[in-house]
Amino acid sequence: MTWIRIDDGILDNPKIAKVGVTGFALYVAGLVFCGRNLSNGFIPKERALLLLPLDAEDLRDSRTISALISQNLWEICEGGYQVHDYLKYNRSRASVLRERASARQRSRRVRANFKRSSHEVQEPDTHPYTERTNAKENPPLSPLTGGELIDLWNVLLPHPPFGQIHPTGKRLAQAKLRVTENPDATFWRALMVKASASRFLRGAGPRGWVMNFDWLVRNDTNAQKVAEGRYDDQSLADRVAAEMGGNGNGAPGVRRGDGVSGGSIRALVHPASEGRGMGIGSAD
Repeated sequence: MTWIRIDDGILDNPKIAKVGVTGFALYVAGLVFCGRNLSNGFIPKERALLLLPLDAEDLRDSRTISALISQNLWEICEGGYQVHDYLKYNRSRASVLRERASARQRSRRVRANFKRSSHEVQEPDTHPYTERTNAKENPPLSPLTGGELIDLWNVLLPHPPFGQIHPTGKRLAQAKLRVTENPDATFWRALMVKASASRFLRGAGPRGWVMNFDWLVRNDTNAQKVAEGRYDDQSLADRVAAEMGGNGNGAPGVRRGDGVSGGSIRALVHPASEGRGMGIGSAD
C-alpha cells in the first residue's frame, strides 16, 4: 500500500477553486492513480477519462482536463499528462520499491528469528552429539535492528489492546537505542509474550492503562521490568501498590488515596478469588 500527500490547505488554493468541484475530484483521482501504479505522476491519456465515474463526454464538455492544464495542475506530455510537481511531494517508484524490498527483508528476518526462538527447551540436553547437532541446526539468532523490533511487535501483538504501529522517526530512534543495548531477539520475543499475558499491562488495572510500544522503549528500564516479571499477575498482588506508584516512567499505578483496597488488587490478579473475572485473557 502506498500513500499520497495532499496539503490540508488545498481547498484554499485558488487553482482548485478555478477548476471547480469536478476538476478537484479529477485531480485527486489522478494522484490516487499515480500512487497506486507508481507512475511518478504520469497519467496515460486513455486513463485520464476513466478516473472518475463520469462519461467521457461529460469530462470533455466541461473541459475539466483543460482546466487542470490551464491552472498548471496537470502538464501535457507524450502519451498523456504529468501531475505538476508530483515527485516534489510524493515518493518515486524507485523509492517505494526499495522500501518494500527492505520491509520484506526485515519481515523474513523477524519471522526466522521468531520461528527459531519459539522452540522452548525445558532442560538442556548435554549429550555431545545433541550439542553438535543443535549448534548446526539452530545457529545464534541475528541481532535485531530498530525496524525489526517494531516488526516483531506487529507480529506478536497485532491486536487490541496493543495493536500494530508505524515506524515513525522518534519511535524508530528509540527502538534503535534499545536494540543497541540489547539486540537479542529471544529476549524481546519473550518479553512481548510475557506482556501479552499480564492483565495489568493489558489494561485491567484500576486506571485502565495499557502498555504501548513507546513506553516500552522510552528508557532502558521499562523493558527490563517487564522481562523481570514485575507486572506478572502472580507478583502484582504483592507489589503493585509499592512498585507502580510514582515510578517516573509513565506507567500509572496504584497509590494510597486511589480508593483501591487490598481486595480489589487481589481481584485484579486473582479474579476467581473474588468470585468474578475481568474478561481479560491472553493475547490472540
